[in-house]
Parts: sequence; structure tokens; C-alpha cells
Amino acid sequence: MGNKSGNGINMVGQKCGRFIVLESAGKTKHGALLWKCQCKCGTTKNVRGIDLRSGGIRSCGCIHPRLDLTGQQYGKLTVLEVYHKKGTRGQVLWKCQCECGNIAIVPTTNLRSGNSKSCGCVRRYTGENSLRWDANILTEDRKRHRNEGKAMAWREAIYLRDNYTCAKCGQRCDDPHAHHIIPYAKNKELRYELINGITICAKCHGEFHALHWIDYSKSAFENWLAGTVA
Repeated sequence: MGNKSGNGINMVGQKCGRFIVLESAGKTKHGALLWKCQCKCGTTKNVRGIDLRSGGIRSCGCIHPRLDLTGQQYGKLTVLEVYHKKGTRGQVLWKCQCECGNIAIVPTTNLRSGNSKSCGCVRRYTGENSLRWDANILTEDRKRHRNEGKAMAWREAIYLRDNYTCAKCGQRCDDPHAHHIIPYAKNKELRYELINGITICAKCHGEFHALHWIDYSKSAFENWLAGTVA
């Protein structure tokens, strides 16, 4: 039997918001009963029983009620729930369902700013069908910025070498992404070298950049790939 409060309620094992009650934690200096709770994000915190039962405190503070995005839609993404881990910079991440069926892990700022509108599947849609289409950009400017020849040849070579298979989840990709092991912006000489590219599916690619953004290290990517670091 777990410890009981003064009114006979045993709260051990109960779920209250994002908390699950682990055990009794004594009393406050004013005599209020405390319970040791674990938040969904992994943080443990002592919370008054009255606050748990009333819903006054529903998390360790990892999510502010006014920033709960659950159920909201951003482009092709519908927010399902908060992700159980945070990004490397401490940002809150959200598990989202894309209209194409894929799951994406996206930071709050990317959703609210409009920088993330899909799991990455919009790359399959070109021209005016793309969510990124901007009618104000001249055709000449689009052609100039594409750098299609070199970039496309590099991507196709990566896909063929890796047999269109994601290096993270091991699944054959319908929508492969060619990921730079050393970031594109950090080393111009390696931008289109095959040794600096690897095939990742849209879902895994989105999850990595949600956790590590674009300013990552080679070791951070290799640890994530090996599963030793989120």
C-alpha cells in the first residue's frame, strides 16, 4: 500500500496532467501533503496533492498552457502531442502528423513562424503546387538559384550508392533526402563529395534537424545515427 493523504486518498500511480505520481514526499511547512511526481519530459518534482487533484499544476513547467499547440494545424501538419524529449537548445518539440501520413518532430518556433509546413513531403511538389511557391520571384531568379546540375547529380549518386535506404531507420525511402554529414555551410570543399553525404528518409531527417537544427557537428550526427544521443 502506498502512503495516503489525510482524507484517505492514495495518489500513487495516478496520472494528473503530464504527471504520474510516484510516492509520498512528506508535507510542506504549512502541513500540505506533497507527492513526488514524474513529468512526461522526465523531470521529477514534489507537488501538493491539492494542486494535483484540482488541476492547478499539470506539468513541471516544460509547457506553458498558453503555448499548448495540441490539435492545431500548420500547413500540412497537425500537432498530436508534445514530444517526450527537448531539442539540444532546450526548445519544446512537437509530434505532428503530416497530411501524407508521415510523423514529424518539429520545434515550437518552426511551427509558429511557418518555417515548417510539412514533414518534408512538399519537396515532391514543384512549381505552383509547392507550399514554398512565391509568385513574386522571377523565373530567371529561380533558375539561377537552383544549381540543379551539381546538386542533383550529387543527390542521385548518394541515393544509388545507399540503395535508397535510410541510414537511420533502415527503411527504403519513397522520399529520400541526401543529408550532409558535415553541414553544407561549414565546408565548401565537401559540399558535393560523396563521402559527405548519406541517405535519410524525410521523417528521420526532420527529426534530426528538429533536435539539432542546422548548426550541428559531425560527431553529433554520428551519435544520433548510432542511437547513443537523441
